[in-house]
Amino acid sequence: MRTRITAMLSKPGMFDDASPSLASATLEDYIQPTLNHGLRVWWAYYWPTSLISFVLIAMISVALRVAWRNALLSANFVRWASSILA
Repeated sequence: MRTRITAMLSKPGMFDDASPSLASATLEDYIQPTLNHGLRVWWAYYWPTSLISFVLIAMISVALRVAWRNALLSANFVRWASSILA
């Protein structure tokens, strides 16, 4: 019976809580986010997405105007599509 208890204490199962020594080790590696980190994330991910979406909206707007001038699309459709893009 004793070997079963010691084996259970030495090796935690999949659904058991982590030991306190493992929990404190992960907290030591934690990096506190700052404004500098937030700006780096924004610069790395969000500005390219904003730039790409701006270019796509501009291209679709120009294509709608050209299609309207060539009488391929009605004015109501161009007005509706422009309101979605804005």
